[in-house]
Amino acid sequence: PLHDALPIYGYRFRIIRPSNLEKGFYEKFSPNIDIVDHSYKAIKESKFIISSSGTATVELAILGVPYLIIYKLNSLSWHILKRMVKIDFVGMVNILSGRKIVDELLQKQANPKKIASITLEYLKNSKKYFGLKEELKGIGNILSPLNATEKFADFIGNYLKLT
Repeated sequence: PLHDALPIYGYRFRIIRPSNLEKGFYEKFSPNIDIVDHSYKAIKESKFIISSSGTATVELAILGVPYLIIYKLNSLSWHILKRMVKIDFVGMVNILSGRKIVDELLQKQANPKKIASITLEYLKNSKKYFGLKEELKGIGNILSPLNATEKFADFIGNYLKLT
């Protein structure tokens, strides 16, 4: 259980809190997990991150921090979205590259056992861990030059055939 927040392989869990959520929201889950404010310093200090899908995953790629994407919606919303949006991935990095770079656990796959299993695979297997770091470096190189946001928006628009 997370309430113990014991170190695993020398690592401790912590929550990087987005500014729009109160610290108290997380404190009810476990008094022993550190809750830190969102900052690039906090992200860069992290060995591995478990993140929901979204723009945060692009930040993680640019910063070169390995991560796992989890995403879970209620069943009705999920089925509606699957019919409306025809893409192979939910993670921006995977969409950008057209292939799976970062593992994605969606819906029923986004369960504690699977999340822990994949996270530990990366923490215990340095070849897998540094392989992901290299892949992210390539994505980071694409996104980090000037006008990265505009280039990213153009790519998504073209990919979804909006432009």
